Amino acid sequence: KTNYDAVYLDHLDPYAFHDLFPGQNIIVDLHNVYSLLAEREAEEHHGIRRWYLHREARLLAKIEKEVATQASGLMTVSQEEQQDFTELGNSNVHLVANGVDCSSYFSLPLGRSHSAPVLLYIGALSWQPNAQAAKYLALEVIGKVRERHPQAVLKLVGRDPDKSVLELGEIPGVEVHANVPDIGVYLAEASMLVVALDSGGGTRLKILEAFAAGLPVISTATGCEGIACEHGKHLWIAERKDFSAAIDYLVTHPELATSLATHGRALVESQYDWSALGRYACKAIESVLEQSAE
Repeated sequence: KTNYDAVYLDHLDPYAFHDLFPGQNIIVDLHNVYSLLAEREAEEHHGIRRWYLHREARLLAKIEKEVATQASGLMTVSQEEQQDFTELGNSNVHLVANGVDCSSYFSLPLGRSHSAPVLLYIGALSWQPNAQAAKYLALEVIGKVRERHPQAVLKLVGRDPDKSVLELGEIPGVEVHANVPDIGVYLAEASMLVVALDSGGGTRLKILEAFAAGLPVISTATGCEGIACEHGKHLWIAERKDFSAAIDYLVTHPELATSLATHGRALVESQYDWSALGRYACKAIESVLEQSAE
């Protein structure tokens, strides 16, 4: 038997092996409240798929409760999730958010001003919430935007889109870019990032990357969950039905767009750069070790 100071398990799945380390400190890094993800996705479906996802949510909630009560310490990526797992019974839950390497993006200018707006959506397009957001932007938003700004373009960029997402590229003003080698090129070309998510969880890396790149962001409230940002200061929050109006507002108020980009970059540099988050993770592990030594 090997004794460890602590055993670190990344995500929920590796917790299945916790019995291999009896009596030892277990730290679980939870990137989402997975039961909540399943519940939200269930609401987007009908019939047997909805039933299946509700069942998965119940099973995940049971495992999350077990993890919360059995693990020596937990890491979460947002204050909301930190509170959720604390309420489930763990007294040693630490906030260690997702982050970005800010220095990789700081060569890009703050704010964007284009006579032909370039709207950018980034995400793993094989993931259903991202695919649904992309479809909403292509089918419900870009047409309305082009009524006021005829040269506007929507660029959907991400991994492994299925046929239904690829076909969105046939809509006037819509481009689909799959499996690109460098996302920075698209961040540099964009006028703003548009995040029309209405499900999912965790911290949106796409928003943190856009902040670091000096890009204005429009997001739903769900889309920016987990980020310590303020509407009107760091980004513009709008419900899906108001997206086209929000886009038009930022396009016609470039000084506001630049202000959002400026404050967004300052936020990500101070709170979400990997250098800062590494210190938070070390403190979380140290807390578990100190607790076990008492």
